[in-house]
Amino acid sequence: MAFFDSALELLRALVIAVGTRDWFLRGEKLTDVCTDAVRNASVHEMLNYNIHPP
Repeated sequence: MAFFDSALELLRALVIAVGTRDWFLRGEKLTDVCTDAVRNASVHEMLNYNIHPP
């Protein structure tokens, strides 16, 4: 379930980023925002899911 929690967290971060249009005001590209969201996702949880799936 940890992987899905990370995916939901990523989706939430993307919705917040797009919803606030903060990235647009700072002149960032949406792809940069997505990359940051992926980078901030819990890598440990994703790796743990691959090793010990639910």
